[in-house]
Amino acid sequence: MAGLTVLELKNLPSKDKPYRVFDKGRTPGLCVQVSTGGKKTFYLTYRVDGKARFFKLGSYPDTELAEARDLATKARKLIGKNKDPKVEQQRELAAEKAEEARKQKQGTIEDLFKYYMQNLENQGKRSVNQVRSIFNSNVEPVIGDLKASEVEPDDIRAVLAPIKKRDAMVLANRVRSYLSAAFNYGIRWKDKDEYTRMMRFDITMNPVSSVDKPLKEEAPGERTLSEGEVKILWEAMGDEKKMPQPTGLVLRLILATSGQRV
Repeated sequence: MAGLTVLELKNLPSKDKPYRVFDKGRTPGLCVQVSTGGKKTFYLTYRVDGKARFFKLGSYPDTELAEARDLATKARKLIGKNKDPKVEQQRELAAEKAEEARKQKQGTIEDLFKYYMQNLENQGKRSVNQVRSIFNSNVEPVIGDLKASEVEPDDIRAVLAPIKKRDAMVLANRVRSYLSAAFNYGIRWKDKDEYTRMMRFDITMNPVSSVDKPLKEEAPGERTLSEGEVKILWEAMGDEKKMPQPTGLVLRLILATSGQRV
């Protein structure tokens, strides 16, 4: 059984068109295809329902000749059992992906808020400091270690209950609002590509949506700006680095003509 030698394989030249050299007399159906650029790829040729098929075994030199022969022999055993090696390979890959998915970390509420706050920081949102404070003080001690996908409306109510008990209704509203925003972010998690694939949340619904606001209407603030604060605001509205123009100038006009807020 002569077959293709390692030296012959190594010295196969590139040509104007791709061509194949078979391992004649050694491994039936095994060939190496040489591209116009000189790339050498092992294939097993076979037929299914009378149609020619090509099963890729690997590229030389990452896959050596001896390894290609072993792979071709295993594939031919599958063909002898009326199994298509290409189909079997696809099934194995699908099983590996399923196993990888099972190994992915199921994100907790702590994980969810971690990535939610990172997203706020990436957008330059100043609210991230308040979100962090609210999570650390009110959310994490109650449900921080729960899997985000398993949180139910009653868990949200458990977070709000002690806040409502001390009659901090505005804060309770804020906590509910940030919880809702975090869960909405988690629902869109699969659309994100900037974070690791080894984290999953599997959130299909927002558990906050069925929890009523602790305070239906918040009373408008009554504090007025001090003279110093008005001066800072006025200067900021005229600085295009701090406020886009002509928006800042329009706001200056409103402040100068009314000096009021809703």
